[in-house]
Amino acid sequence: MVLTGKRREAARDSGRVSSPERERPAMHTLKLTSNRTYLRQVSLFPDGSHVILDDNQCRGLSKYELFSGQKSALVRTASRTSLYGAVMNADGTLIATYGCSDPELRLWNANTGDPFPTLGGQDVPVTVAVFLPNDLGLLSVAEESNWHSLIRRWNLQSVTNSVVFDPRMSTTWKATMSEDGRIFAISVSDQAKALAIGLFGSVIVIDPLSGNELAIAKHFNGPCFITMFSPDSKVLAVADGALSLLDGVSLETKVKIKCACEAIAFSPDAKLIAAAINSNNSGPSRLELYNVADGNQVCGFQAHNDRLNAINISPDGRLLFALTFDGQLKIWELEDLLSGKEDGSR
Repeated sequence: MVLTGKRREAARDSGRVSSPERERPAMHTLKLTSNRTYLRQVSLFPDGSHVILDDNQCRGLSKYELFSGQKSALVRTASRTSLYGAVMNADGTLIATYGCSDPELRLWNANTGDPFPTLGGQDVPVTVAVFLPNDLGLLSVAEESNWHSLIRRWNLQSVTNSVVFDPRMSTTWKATMSEDGRIFAISVSDQAKALAIGLFGSVIVIDPLSGNELAIAKHFNGPCFITMFSPDSKVLAVADGALSLLDGVSLETKVKIKCACEAIAFSPDAKLIAAAINSNNSGPSRLELYNVADGNQVCGFQAHNDRLNAINISPDGRLLFALTFDGQLKIWELEDLLSGKEDGSR
């Protein structure tokens, strides 16, 4: 799933782009109004025609048409608030935002930008949020105190919340003998039957509604700062300095890829996984594509001369997106990348 900036810095141990490489031109580049963005998602509307990105001119979020660049101000957040997250529900009707300086998890109408009542009961910043499918609510992660996070589930009708996971109360987490009770990432399976939680050295899967623990994998080497279910929920991807592809139920490791990625995205058919790899310093970044079945790399190239915050693949599987730290959304045709076509730029 998604990691805040501080967690990413702590978790990254390699990924330096060591050899000179020519940057591959994007088919299209959408420039934001800011030369910096902290968003950790590329949130697309369900039809894939528009994307939600931050906009300094409106001090909030705008809805951008992908190729024309035409934008309309959508959400006006608190002044001078940097957003870490802007996530959309499955049918494209709701947006949840959270930021590094604003402790509130806020909910907005995705079509009009109108705010819903503030989701109260928060006195510490939210670091991760995801919608549950089928209108089952919203999950948020907040670090309640040093080294200790909680997951809350929000009922969006009654605007109430309940704790669904506390690492300190988990028997299986205690068995890892870790002193670190922080939650680095979460991911929900397609039908909301499973919630994967990235901890230090382990991943726990629970029922997101009851909180009952379903499985645990304890063989990781550090913070599991990305967890992501494939679209069919058969595979769980976990990043801890390498990229592991686990069975989505048993958590048995199927494939391990030596790839120090900071963002990933599955193709809609779950056959490919894309990974963003940043330099340790402010240098060039790469995008790599792997077969999910065997972990073989099918494509890799220098994507940008600065860091990549987030990546995504369009709902129709045609386009690969990369959001850069310096405020650009780059777009490539996936077919061109896989066929080895050298230049897909317009």
